[in-house]
Amino acid sequence: MEEIKRVLTREELHELVWSTPMQQLAERYGLSDRGLAKTCERHLVPVPGRGYWAKIEAGQRVKKTPLRPVENTAIHTVLIGTKYISPQSAHIAGVLAAAKMELEREDEEIEKSRPSALLSEPEPVRPAPAVISPAGIHSDAKPLLTELRRLEPDRDGFVDLGYIKVSPSDINRVVNLVSALAYQLEGYDFELVTDRNRLRFAKDGTTIGFSITAPRKRVATKSGWRSYDYLHIGRLVFEIYGGRDGSRKNWSDTDNRKVEEAISEIVEGFRVALIVERERQEKQRIEDDRRAHMAHRRELVTLRQQRESDRLSFLHFISAARREVADLKATIATVPQDGSLPDDYQRMIGWAKRRLDDLEAETSIERIQERLVEQRLYTDPDHLFDPEGDPPPKANYWDD
Repeated sequence: MEEIKRVLTREELHELVWSTPMQQLAERYGLSDRGLAKTCERHLVPVPGRGYWAKIEAGQRVKKTPLRPVENTAIHTVLIGTKYISPQSAHIAGVLAAAKMELEREDEEIEKSRPSALLSEPEPVRPAPAVISPAGIHSDAKPLLTELRRLEPDRDGFVDLGYIKVSPSDINRVVNLVSALAYQLEGYDFELVTDRNRLRFAKDGTTIGFSITAPRKRVATKSGWRSYDYLHIGRLVFEIYGGRDGSRKNWSDTDNRKVEEAISEIVEGFRVALIVERERQEKQRIEDDRRAHMAHRRELVTLRQQRESDRLSFLHFISAARREVADLKATIATVPQDGSLPDDYQRMIGWAKRRLDDLEAETSIERIQERLVEQRLYTDPDHLFDPEGDPPPKANYWDD
């Protein structure tokens, strides 16, 4: 039997869905017609509307929706009949590859630091105890046990700390799980800390959050006005918080495996999450520095513009003052001042002379120099100089 081609271009998928009914095409790939439609939707491939094939069979003319081009190269290739995986950027792929290498180096260093006797006899993995013994709980996890036991169940039967929301019967499991992780992660220099009123695992100032929840199952019932109810199913879901970087962050109970059996995987998840988070923080720091630098450059532009205005205003002041000095000197020199003068006239002449003295003092070389220094109008070197030149103007509110 000829193998079905499952890796297609958008153009090939578009041709298929418009030449073969969706249900037949889905059966060929072992999918439901809805599943195939979702694949088309993810890759922005239009599909025939209801009644399209009936019109074809009736010999009627129908219009085929063209495939519009898209710039996102991540959706140009279509995988049919395989689990959809969100496209991963080259940057994130590089971060995860670097994280893997760093973890390998860290493991090698830990192995080298162990005594030779321990290297030949690896420590057996012990399952989490079914019943909590306070003496066996990690010291950093004991407050969690106290807090969970203090809480009253809500209307849905959960004890809820926000990041931990489980049935009261799951409290022992939850604390044992967190305690086991605390012991395991200690070997990698992590510690369990309370950060912003919640527990997180931290290393060198970087914290990684997590949640533990217990899903419920909806079951049919004939009691009351509704025909269903929700029951706790005794399963836990553990999730590490973080961006969608492609690494595993979620573990849950299944019919064949408990979350406790995935302790080593969860520990590895925290180690990877730490490296990715540090990379994110460093990238954010670089971005913040870039934004601050651009904001500073734009502020320099504003300050230079203001300084030009201040320079012009100061020159206008000097020009007007010197003109007034010349006018006053000419006026004082030409007005009559001989003989017996009236009192008010004498006071006017006296005021004009004092005004002249003040203006000459204010426009002297020494005073002008003092004002220039005070207002920093002609500094050398220029404190508002931008070696990169003027930045591009801000086009909108969010432009930086």
